[in-house]
Amino acid sequence: MRTVKHTYDTIIPLEIWDCPGNITVETLGVPLSVFSTLVFVIDIRDLYNQPISRLVEFIIAAYHHNPSLNLEIFVHKAEKLQEDEKIENFRQINERLQLRWQDFIEQQLLMNFYLTSIFDHSLHQAFSKVLQRLTDSLPYLEELLNIYCANSQASKVFLFDAPSRLYVASDASPVDTATYNLCCDNLAMINAFGTGLYRSVSASPCQWRIIDVRDVAFTDIHTSHTVQKVYGSIRKVNIINGHILSLCFDVVSRSAKYIYISINRNNYEDVAPST
Repeated sequence: MRTVKHTYDTIIPLEIWDCPGNITVETLGVPLSVFSTLVFVIDIRDLYNQPISRLVEFIIAAYHHNPSLNLEIFVHKAEKLQEDEKIENFRQINERLQLRWQDFIEQQLLMNFYLTSIFDHSLHQAFSKVLQRLTDSLPYLEELLNIYCANSQASKVFLFDAPSRLYVASDASPVDTATYNLCCDNLAMINAFGTGLYRSVSASPCQWRIIDVRDVAFTDIHTSHTVQKVYGSIRKVNIINGHILSLCFDVVSRSAKYIYISINRNNYEDVAPST
């Protein structure tokens, strides 16, 4: 097995090194100082010393050569265990790792642990957090989303990279798993069918539309569309460029009518990368 390099252009350009499980600091071929983040994936069922020892080697090397390196631990294949066993294994991995590296490093290190699985959206959510820590403009994006919510009365808004289904930023309100899962499900549909399928040829880019949630299931307004949820929320997708889009929620009654105005779109376009 060998290291495979992937490049991906989202809100920031990324080069991702996909390394085999037997990689070591010595066989990596480059110093850790060239990286911004280390993502280490460990099987949740693997409580043995070998993977933890290998991770400790990388942590020690990072401490000496790149103290600012972000350390992200994905405890993967969480679906393989029952809930109680899953939580216990996650705790044991966290605990053993903390005890091992403290034998070599006295200073407290910040490591982020995530339970992930390919059978839900937890992997996308974990990688979203990794991406956000690499985005210098994150505070400005979050403030723009807060302004958007304040002026549009949206209850929640995300800024997504559509192809990867990673959220670049959100407003200040907490991100709950159910809402995030709903976003990912809809983005999967958008990626599969394409936004052009729902484009309205008659709508002007600046046209205001009154949407009655009783009558609309999936209505597009030029580069925006709304989707009705079964319990009366409305989701608005506003495409900013080829892959960055904003996704908004409003909790409303079924009979309510709202006017949607893209008041902050120009601000988003100023900070989003061009395609």
